[in-house]
Amino acid sequence: MPSIEVLYLYNNSFTGSLNADTLPPTLKKLKVSNNTLNNEIPSKLGEFENLEALSLNGNEFVGKIPSELGNLNSLQIFHLQRN
Repeated sequence: MPSIEVLYLYNNSFTGSLNADTLPPTLKKLKVSNNTLNNEIPSKLGEFENLEALSLNGNEFVGKIPSELGNLNSLQIFHLQRN
C-alpha cells in the first residue's frame, strides 16, 4: 500500500475532535482548515516527524498549542488563525 504524504480535508463540514491516531504517520502536508473541528489540538501531531505543512485554521480548537508541536523540525507552514 502506498504511503499517504498529502491529506487535504479542508472546506467540509467535519465536526468533533481531530483524531491524530487515525492519520498516516507518513504525512508531509495536512490541511483540515475551514471545518468545525473542536476540542484541543492533539499533542500526538508532534510525532509526525515528516510534517512540513499543518493547516488547522478556521475551526473551533480551544486550549493551548501543544508543546509537542515544537518537535516538528520539518514544519515550514503552520496556520492556526480563526480558532
